[in-house]
Amino acid sequence: MLLKTLEVLEDAPAPGEIWHLPFTWPEEPQKTAWQPLEMSPLIKLYLAEIRHARQREAERENVQGPTDIRS
Repeated sequence: MLLKTLEVLEDAPAPGEIWHLPFTWPEEPQKTAWQPLEMSPLIKLYLAEIRHARQREAERENVQGPTDIRS
């Protein structure tokens, strides 16, 4: 997989190019368990900030209603 990825980086004509590679995941998506049991050190470091930001966003939505990014 790494070699194919490097080939794409070498041969892609421009940034943003999309190539569909011939690989499939060996398990059904519902059965995958790829998240590690322990959270990453960066998430641990910023967890309080992440929770605070989510809380502020929820409070904003309660006051203003959901934000529609399409308009």
